[in-house]
Amino acid sequence: MLWLPRVGRRTIASDVRLYGRWAHGIVTWGRVPYRDFAWEYPPGAALFITPPGVSHAWYPTLFVFEMVLVDLLVLVALRRLGMRLGSDRGVALWIFGVLLLGPIVLARYDVAAGLFAVLFALALASGAPFAAGVALGGGVVTKLWPLVLALAVPFVPGKRRLVAGFLLTVAVTVLAVVAIGGGRRLPAVLEHQAARGLQVESVAATPLVVLERMGRPIDISLYKASGSWDVTGPGTSFALSVSNVVTLAAAGLVLVLAWRVRSRPEAHLDLVATAMLLVVVTGKVLSPQYVTWLLAVLAAALCRRGSPLWPPAVLVAVAALLGQVVYPVLYRDLVNGEGLVVVTALVARNVLLVVATALAVVRLWRSLPREQPA
Repeated sequence: MLWLPRVGRRTIASDVRLYGRWAHGIVTWGRVPYRDFAWEYPPGAALFITPPGVSHAWYPTLFVFEMVLVDLLVLVALRRLGMRLGSDRGVALWIFGVLLLGPIVLARYDVAAGLFAVLFALALASGAPFAAGVALGGGVVTKLWPLVLALAVPFVPGKRRLVAGFLLTVAVTVLAVVAIGGGRRLPAVLEHQAARGLQVESVAATPLVVLERMGRPIDISLYKASGSWDVTGPGTSFALSVSNVVTLAAAGLVLVLAWRVRSRPEAHLDLVATAMLLVVVTGKVLSPQYVTWLLAVLAAALCRRGSPLWPPAVLVAVAALLGQVVYPVLYRDLVNGEGLVVVTALVARNVLLVVATALAVVRLWRSLPREQPA
């Protein structure tokens, strides 16, 4: 996967090079994140970014092999989950979805957060709520987004043990950061995410990208703090406001769906996957690796026989392929304002994700009984 896309290879390797510099500083010089330098990631990311740093020269190769191993663990966990819940569709989605999404899966550490999400689902299916809580906590301190999995908590047995496992994992992580002297900079993780602008690949930015290709005075520039490319210029503030309003509306919709899922608690993974789609599609950032999150939670949901989400999952897989056309193959064209093929692929990808989200909401809603329990 890393050798095939010769076009865009430097783009793919950008984050890995950054990981390598961090890991080299940690392993060789004893520089600690949060204490010695600001870090945009949650503390659990260090568990995956640091180990390949044992060899600075071979860091990219070692990191890729580490991500291949994590990918294998996701596959094994999905296989076991499918055996418990009665379907192998989740395994198939993960295999083909990862291939369609391309080398970004192995050149970022997001697949590690996907592993925690699948382990969370597997622990619940295995009747181990404390382990599920630990997996949930591990995911949150690694990439934040697995907090969406907490929507499943009200619908599973052993809630107290699950919450205990979660709180213990988060508390130990935070105390470890404080103990090494990084407590002052730890809140910067949330501040960094809140300060991000409208990313060029987000759904909300798509109309502006089209207008930019039509000659409107809209700029696509690098946001150095995160390394992402953002859209600026006329209409950006309005698009951000719309995105925020739609995100709030999506949160309300998730609560309504959660209320209805009370009548069929076995659909808790479908609820989580639908919520994840809503979070990703309505957000102001939609990096290509975010589709890894969708593949992980949708694959976990599809492991349950009778899950209604297989059609939206297929759409997400197709969107992953279009996302690979955008990144890394034609990404330079996108950010440099050149060509129409990349914009067409971006529009098609985002339209598919929006349709997949709407279809997931509708199919989940229709799968639930009309009458609520007394």
